Amino acid sequence: QTIYYELAPVKLVGIINGVDEIADLKNLNVLPVPATDFLQVALEFDNTKDVRIQLFNNLGQEVVNEVHNNVLNGVFDIEVANLQSGMYQLRILADGEIATRSVVVQK
Repeated sequence: QTIYYELAPVKLVGIINGVDEIADLKNLNVLPVPATDFLQVALEFDNTKDVRIQLFNNLGQEVVNEVHNNVLNGVFDIEVANLQSGMYQLRILADGEIATRSVVVQK
């Protein structure tokens, strides 16, 4: 016997702006919102860090993965022109710690 379940649609009632769990992170700015061609990520740390910048679509698929070494203060342009419109999750990894932001790409 096969049992089928019907899933009800989920209504999004809120979005977490971001989580900062990187101890040495002094500043994280992400502009513009919404982004069309490029997303600018500005980072400022107390000490230099090796940083991984990742962007995930709403299915959890990684669509951007960049590594930047010895970052103290940096501004990075992430190309999003080839991405579909929608909500994305930006993840910054440094020394095993994570900071996240929700971003919107709009065409």
